[in-house]
Amino acid sequence: MPASRTGRTTRACIVDQLWRMGTGLPLDAIKRNTITTLPNPGFAIPLEQMRMLKEALLTNTSLTAMDLSNCGIGVEGGVMVAAVLRVNATLKSLDLISNDLGPEGGKAIASALAVNAVLTKLNLASNGVGSEGGIAIAEALRVNAVMKNLS
Repeated sequence: MPASRTGRTTRACIVDQLWRMGTGLPLDAIKRNTITTLPNPGFAIPLEQMRMLKEALLTNTSLTAMDLSNCGIGVEGGVMVAAVLRVNATLKSLDLISNDLGPEGGKAIASALAVNAVLTKLNLASNGVGSEGGIAIAEALRVNAVMKNLS
């Protein structure tokens, strides 16, 4: 295996271990653009940590996949993720399964999808976006030319 590939794999394993040990978000690695994948932490992300994650992601240029499934981010977290999606130019895959985004979170994500030209995979299953959020997402997909896999 080439050294650069090994380095990325090692970093991903370290990030995964940090999540699982409960040391919090790997914000420094996100800010320094040294990771490409942010694995699921396996715990709820408190709102203050979600704010810090948002700030780190707003300038990140390396992350291509992020899994925040079952992290309890709620509507406010969904709005923060949407703010990131509006400006991020590298994130291609995002899992937000079971986060109670509700219709407002769904509409926020939809407004971001209307301008995002990179994200190709998005999983919003079990978020209670309802018909209001679903309609907003459908409207956004009319102008989004890159989304390939939406669940």
